[in-house]
Amino acid sequence: MKSAARVFYGAGGVLALAALMKVMELHSNQAYLCLPDDALPFLTYRGSTVAGIIIDAAVAFVCFGVRPMRVRAAAVLWTGATFVGYHAVRVFAETHRPCPCLGYLGRLEGLDPWMVDSIGACLAALLLLTGAGYLGVCAFSQAKGPVPA
Repeated sequence: MKSAARVFYGAGGVLALAALMKVMELHSNQAYLCLPDDALPFLTYRGSTVAGIIIDAAVAFVCFGVRPMRVRAAAVLWTGATFVGYHAVRVFAETHRPCPCLGYLGRLEGLDPWMVDSIGACLAALLLLTGAGYLGVCAFSQAKGPVPA
């Protein structure tokens, strides 16, 4: 299952990079960081960004440092489901500003913030599908013989 390990290393790398971009965004002191988050109105954007940093870093650590692949898959699945849910709430709340989920990347010159928002939503869905796919393959193959660790 070396290829599965590489997939989860890649997911961990994407999450670590997202956490780094969020840290860079926090240090930029943008005015919107003090506004209430559209999806989580009990938090400011600063608070939801800090929560995103913690989640991204923790799951990246799991992807790089935890041996059982099922634990990696479950962590990636949970993260993807959480982020997809966040994006769904933003859609239903009819937000008028792009999601800050990729932090500083949304402010780079030449990148449309709404395109970065779409990339963030696609990455969230990809994390969800990656974790669910691996756990689904494990469950399906369990009837046929030993399950990979």
